[in-house]
Amino acid sequence: MLIKNIFTYLYFVLLILLSIFSRSFAGLYISQFRLGELLIGGALLSYLIFFISGRSKILKLVPNFLIVNKLKIIFFSTFFLLVFNSTKEFDLGSIRRSSYVWTLIFLLFGAYLLKDLDKPIQSYIFAINLVALYLFSYGYYPNFIIDFFKQFSDKFDFIKASDIFLSLLVANQIVIRSGFNKKISLVFTIFSSFAFLPYFISQSRGSTLACLVFMFIFLYEMRNTLIKYKIFTFITLIGGLIIFIFSTLLITQRIENNSVFEGNFQNEIVVAVDDNLKNKNIKEGFFGFYLQDGRLMSKDNTTNWRLDIWQDLFWDLNSNGNILIGYGFDSIFPVMLDPTAPGRLGRDGLNENVHNYFVNILGRGGLLQLILFIILYFTIIKNWMKIESKAMIFSYLIPVLIVSSLDVTMEGVQFPIIFYSYLGLFAYSD
Repeated sequence: MLIKNIFTYLYFVLLILLSIFSRSFAGLYISQFRLGELLIGGALLSYLIFFISGRSKILKLVPNFLIVNKLKIIFFSTFFLLVFNSTKEFDLGSIRRSSYVWTLIFLLFGAYLLKDLDKPIQSYIFAINLVALYLFSYGYYPNFIIDFFKQFSDKFDFIKASDIFLSLLVANQIVIRSGFNKKISLVFTIFSSFAFLPYFISQSRGSTLACLVFMFIFLYEMRNTLIKYKIFTFITLIGGLIIFIFSTLLITQRIENNSVFEGNFQNEIVVAVDDNLKNKNIKEGFFGFYLQDGRLMSKDNTTNWRLDIWQDLFWDLNSNGNILIGYGFDSIFPVMLDPTAPGRLGRDGLNENVHNYFVNILGRGGLLQLILFIILYFTIIKNWMKIESKAMIFSYLIPVLIVSSLDVTMEGVQFPIIFYSYLGLFAYSD
């Protein structure tokens, strides 16, 4: 029991550090390997042990063997693809490209290790974490931390909007489940969501849409509380609006000495919000779709770039007879090898991601593995629905899948580890 408690606290600390420092923390060197590589290697090794373990041993970790069976089938499908759908020997590149499979094991780690960790304590720590993320994302990242990661990590990166959104989502999910008064949950969700929403608008349409979807589902779940405490709800929304205005001004101008509030305050607000919306071309990104020559197009350049890749990948798989089992994991997708500059590989020539979780699964494992992943999620939802309402289930899953359908979240390290850990906790909570 003592050993388990030690592992539980170490695991929780790992999740917090991945949450607050994201890619920079995953890039820390431990000997000649980076932390992220060690975590993926450990996940692969754990998956191997899990695959050969007997039913009785696994049931000590998690009570639902249906999900365990799905994980085993996905593992077997990946092993099949690595052996029979590759043109060269298995290497570190293959492990990296198949990491979206190995990180599934954190479902079990989260279910087993986090279930005994006090939820109010987790909620307090994640709340403090959100304060730090707010300061970091709005331009107050301490130089000594930047210098530390530049010295000991492979690179320093400011935290991506998708990673911040996941931390925001997990924090809210834990608060909701921690037994606090519903008023506290309402205040925490409204204030924290409105605080980060301007940042999401300025940085990521996917995170913006996911945040709005989460808020809508949460408010729907809390509808009885909203009606019962009308005045409290109104005051909370006004407070959230004030936080949104302040954050919008902060992210748009970032002017020192409080000069952001000089002049006509109302005009500053209108200009700031308008700039945020125009900079990310929100309207065209979400609604500017049209058909041309049998292809789905978008008026927004970034959205159109992604749509072009996704459709090319599908047609290339189909025309080459790889639609069932995909390309495998030994090389970059052929459709990414665009000779034009900067092309699909990006300006640094290192991008090989299609910016879509499900399209990536289709490309690597074909329809075979895509269907297996969909079945896994449906199994998790079915099990989860025995514990909580549909709204609570979808307020965690849908926003994450929205973000992952527009970004490279699941092909990384920190995002899937945090996501699956708490998916395992929530899906197996008593």
